[in-house]
Amino acid sequence: KESLTDEDTLEFSFNYAQVHSKVLLEATPLSFGYSPNELLIKNLPFTMLKSDRIGIIGQNGKGKSTLLRVIAGELAPLEGELRPSPHLKLGYFG
Repeated sequence: KESLTDEDTLEFSFNYAQVHSKVLLEATPLSFGYSPNELLIKNLPFTMLKSDRIGIIGQNGKGKSTLLRVIAGELAPLEGELRPSPHLKLGYFG
């Protein structure tokens, strides 16, 4: 496995499309984890607005990556639902 030796040569970009909705994504209280008996997050409601910039921070094993996988549609929430804007085009770089 190669290691990254020079950060200046690392290059990537994200494509984007204009979205005309103020609200990009709404979540009714989400609960998720890998089993109903081992929830990582319980009853998390949120709304993402077009102008928001969001950071997800926390200790290892507390559900950050799992939340992103739920938002990306790779995992279904155990409770609650995500309601994206009909104009939203979601991209995910794991």
